[in-house]
Amino acid sequence: MQQSDEPILRHPPRHKKPPFPLIEGVGILIGVMAWDLLNDGYVNIDKAFLIAVPCTLIWFAIRCWRYRIQNRPNEAEATNHSHEALGGDH
Repeated sequence: MQQSDEPILRHPPRHKKPPFPLIEGVGILIGVMAWDLLNDGYVNIDKAFLIAVPCTLIWFAIRCWRYRIQNRPNEAEATNHSHEALGGDH
């Protein structure tokens, strides 16, 4: 039986990479603008962008982190796989 050099994944990858949360960022922007409009009577677009952009980037960073954690090779299986590849007992 031939061994593959690819790592064993805990879960099969759902995406090649996590999608950028563009729609969520637009939702945050609209939400902040609506909040300003309701509370102050006018829209402060600079404030809305200063809140929405970092929130969107943080959201994307968390998605990338979770994707990397979920698709990390299982340590026990990877150790066993490398041991067998070196000619160890089955």
